[in-house]
Amino acid sequence: MEFTKEEIEYLRDISMNHTDPKIRKRAWTVYLKSLKYSHKEIGHIVGLSQKTLRRYLQAHQDKGCASFRERKSLYTPKQVGGVCRGNKGGV
Repeated sequence: MEFTKEEIEYLRDISMNHTDPKIRKRAWTVYLKSLKYSHKEIGHIVGLSQKTLRRYLQAHQDKGCASFRERKSLYTPKQVGGVCRGNKGGV
């Protein structure tokens, strides 16, 4: 998985500021992947099984930031404007 600097900043913002803790966790998982952490390290840091970790990363690869919208949320960061792959007018 490759990430632009803007995507990494966006993932960091969501992982720290989103109102939904599950979405923060998903974003944190992808954020750590963007920083080149191994799956084993990410699983240990975030507290996820390898199966769940792979599911989160695959969802992000398939849907981009839309993968974070599987749960309803009112959070809309200012930098949404197309920064993240798969962005279709929302997080």
